Amino acid sequence: MAAGVTLAFALPLAGDAASAEKSTAPVQGEFSFTSTEHCVYAPAFGPPPLLQANGPATLQTSTLQGTLSLAQDGTGRLIGRIASLQSASDTGATPAMQSSLTCAVTHGFAAKGELHLERTCRGTRLRGTGSEIAQTWEASVVRESGQLSAETTVLADTQIAVESLSVAGVSFARICHRTSWMTKKK
Repeated sequence: MAAGVTLAFALPLAGDAASAEKSTAPVQGEFSFTSTEHCVYAPAFGPPPLLQANGPATLQTSTLQGTLSLAQDGTGRLIGRIASLQSASDTGATPAMQSSLTCAVTHGFAAKGELHLERTCRGTRLRGTGSEIAQTWEASVVRESGQLSAETTVLADTQIAVESLSVAGVSFARICHRTSWMTKKK
């Protein structure tokens, strides 16, 4: 295996040797984008590999839906909505929230034809806690990868890394895993 292949973003897939033959031509166009994410929030997490929550932890499940536009130069934009449900009502937050979001996107291929997509999102609360004042938030970069397909590409984020979410100037630590689908619009 060549040095420099980024294994932190995705695990090798079955048939990986055949994917070395795949084209690395730039991806471009408009895609329907859907993603599910499962996150645990805490004041902080201990160092890897344990990642122990330092303080109370809250579980949150979200679904994101929108339009992903990718340009040939490796940039793009995702515009959509995200709906979230969380288990802890003792935090003062509502159990359900919805936000509009816009994400700056970069994309490219690894040496073996695996598509890498990174997005940094900002949002505005539409329902739930903070919606009455159109509260805004910003998330740290999300990295996903998968094998490009002619119709629907499945991406995954299984890196289990600490991320951050800033709401009204306050940062929260989170660890997430995600699965996303991007389908080429005709």
